[in-house]
Amino acid sequence: MLSNATALVTYKEWPHKDIAARAADLFNLVADAALGKTKPTTATYDCRIIGTFPTADQPMRGFVDRMSALEGKDRVLSVSFASGYPWGDVSCMTARTMVITDGEPEKAQHLAEMLGREFWGMREAAIHKPEFDIDGAIDHALSHEGRPYIFADPADNLLCGCPADATYILARVLERGVQNVAFGPIYDPMAVELCAAIGAGSSMRLRIGGKLDSFSGFPVDVPITVVKLLDDPVQYVAVLGNSPCPMGHTAWVKVADEVDIILTSKKVPALSPDVFTAVGLDIRTKKMAFCKMWQHGKAGFASVAKETHIIDAPGAGRLKYAEIPYRRFRDPYWPKVADPFSG
Repeated sequence: MLSNATALVTYKEWPHKDIAARAADLFNLVADAALGKTKPTTATYDCRIIGTFPTADQPMRGFVDRMSALEGKDRVLSVSFASGYPWGDVSCMTARTMVITDGEPEKAQHLAEMLGREFWGMREAAIHKPEFDIDGAIDHALSHEGRPYIFADPADNLLCGCPADATYILARVLERGVQNVAFGPIYDPMAVELCAAIGAGSSMRLRIGGKLDSFSGFPVDVPITVVKLLDDPVQYVAVLGNSPCPMGHTAWVKVADEVDIILTSKKVPALSPDVFTAVGLDIRTKKMAFCKMWQHGKAGFASVAKETHIIDAPGAGRLKYAEIPYRRFRDPYWPKVADPFSG
């Protein structure tokens, strides 16, 4: 990509709330080059790090702001940080800094390396770490006042390519007998079809989730009551400009009296409270909710959540970067190797 493109620009923010701004940056870069005003020269530095790095909090907030401040001065046209994608398993996996200058390749290389070394120095503080395991999340919500406590499950986040029907958290909540809990959305078109067949208000024993993949866990068999059936309710995604996100055929089911589950026929991430309110469930009445989402959803739920936390649960997208079983990517990287630069 670098050898064939006039210029590459990555999002500076994660979640990616700067889509339009980066599009404008890229257009201006390419337009100026096409008009002969500039000669973009690009250099990168491989930080040899695999992880995820939210930009709202320090130290990443300061790092992103420093990148932006360098642009437009001393012939520096663009500065990017490509964080990489830990679950991609491709040859170019690690985080990289990228600098584009106007005809000054040595300056681009020097600045890319300087920023890359700065990022290496702050890697421990910048890398994203889960805040609780499953039991820790349950205990935290039960031991504190207020509601709702929103817990994001990135290990089954379909935006990472996960099956979105994992049952590890649901199984543990039911095993512990926790009440006043919501789950959503769990992808299970077969369960939705069965709910539609018996109709709202009816009850049966239903097999939920655990169907798609070895990372999905085992199906959970529970007696449920179908509360409501809807045809393609919509959640609106604030971080994407209030874009509509249809949920497909959807069933709201209840286990006992206090565990509510949203089942969908489409793979849908939880990106806003609409994933519950669109079917009529007021999430503010629940003590806690477990959602198949990550940073995008964390921002979306901020308006209604008492607290929002990331949890560590099993799944295809688990945040155990050193344990990801790569088949194609073979290079040493941190945190699997303490010093991937040695030798």
